[in-house]
Amino acid sequence: TKKEAERWAAEQLISNDRMVSLDDSRMKLKDFMNKWYKDVASKKSINTAYNSKSRMDHHIIPDIGNYPLNKLTPLLIQDFYNGLDDKGLAASSKKKIMETLSNALRYALKLRLIPYLPTDIEKESVTRGKVIYWTVEEFSLFLDYVKDISLYIPVYIMGMTGIRPAELMALQWKKIDLDNRLMEITSQIIQDKESKKLVFTDILKTDSSFRTITIPKSLIEDLRSYKAATKHNRPNNFVVPTREGSMSSPSTLRTMFNKYLNKLRKEQEKDLIKEGYSSDEVEDMIITKMPLYNLRHTHATMLLNNNENIKVISERLGHRSIKTTMDIYAQVMPRSKSKTADLLDELMGKAEKDGE
Repeated sequence: TKKEAERWAAEQLISNDRMVSLDDSRMKLKDFMNKWYKDVASKKSINTAYNSKSRMDHHIIPDIGNYPLNKLTPLLIQDFYNGLDDKGLAASSKKKIMETLSNALRYALKLRLIPYLPTDIEKESVTRGKVIYWTVEEFSLFLDYVKDISLYIPVYIMGMTGIRPAELMALQWKKIDLDNRLMEITSQIIQDKESKKLVFTDILKTDSSFRTITIPKSLIEDLRSYKAATKHNRPNNFVVPTREGSMSSPSTLRTMFNKYLNKLRKEQEKDLIKEGYSSDEVEDMIITKMPLYNLRHTHATMLLNNNENIKVISERLGHRSIKTTMDIYAQVMPRSKSKTADLLDELMGKAEKDGE
């Protein structure tokens, strides 16, 4: 029959052109997902591996795990994706699930277990939220507010280097070259989502996360003073440790940051209301509320707004590519572009004067 002929042709495509045994191509997706996890995903960072396993176990395997690899088609995957709506999942969550499935099937394609990638389907677009960051004035204001407490140094480091909180907490003095003004990022401290334990690891988010960052002179001076004042200043000591000198959690730093930011905002609000401003007016006049992580965005936007090369910024942040940087900070770019236009006006004006 026609149906049998089509099945035979598909099997020939897999077995002959792709050199795959029919037994392998008939492996169930759930079995292959577990193989992919063991071979690939489990070797990623602890929480990346945990997230992949969670998406496998809660969505992919229960929904389509019993299908053989050679029965996976775009239509089937499209129906699976559409079905995620019934679970009330956000577009961003569905995107992550599809990324996990696609990564696994790319491995299957590499092993020649499937003839093509069936995950090229219609997906809901995920709009990136507005990047919240501080202006230079807000950053300076907060630094001044916390200058006499332990929060000062970690906030200053993040704002001037753009490193992630987890990278900051793993930073050791041996990774900072004060004489040559260099900081080496090679590790992070994270909380294992499964065991809830704090883990020091040299597995970073991406390969490009391993990087060396130049440090501004102003930060170098403060780091020298801080190192001289702390008893935890040996090469293997953490730059931002607990009081006892052991590794500290990024969540501890986040809690402290939120506490003092909220405190500053309340003080500003109180003073402005006393001056006669309304509550609605006050919100736009006080320091912006944002999470600790956004000091990284603050660093990037400071550089962008002063026309630093986008490639330099991308490398400094440890992004996988310039595209990642541009996608995140596209909304900030127009300000940089207007400065480019101003520069051209300035150049033309200078040329006209020289020609007079």
